[in-house]
Order: sequence, then structure tokens, then C-alpha cells
Amino acid sequence: DAETIRIRFDDEKLSYADLLDMFFSFHTPENPAWCGTQYRSAIFAFSQEQRDLAEQSIKAWGALGRFVAVEDASDFYRAEEYHQKYLQKW
Repeated sequence: DAETIRIRFDDEKLSYADLLDMFFSFHTPENPAWCGTQYRSAIFAFSQEQRDLAEQSIKAWGALGRFVAVEDASDFYRAEEYHQKYLQKW
């Protein structure tokens, strides 16, 4: 299990490669040895093309990408309501 977010995007307006660049520009992956697998950094790919692009992006980002795994996408379960818009509730 892992805590995740699901992003739906229109690839006519935003390419998957650009989405990956946004991910790495906003996210600082942590070493799973320090934070456990629940908070691991992962990209869940829905196709071989997405997997290939994610792996290329990881290599391109160098040291920042070394703690990011690429995994096959599976079922997504929305978190309980009290987790929704968490930062807005502060």
C-alpha cells in the first residue's frame, strides 16, 4: 500500500513528458530506508510508453530520480473524506 494521488490530464494540452518534468520540479523523493514504503516515491504507469518515458525522466533528473520507482498502475482507492483537501482544512 502507498499514499498516492491520481492525476487526470488531457494529453492534447499537457504531454506526459511535461507532466513528469512538473513532478520532478515540485517533488523531493525520500530514501525509502528512512521513510518506509508507505511514503515511497513512485510513478504508476498505465502503459509501456508511460513506463519508458518515466524511466527516461528518472535518468534525466539524475540524483533526484534515484529514489523514484516506476510501478504498474493498479486499482486506485480514494482516501476517506477527512483526508480530502487536507491543506485547506488547516
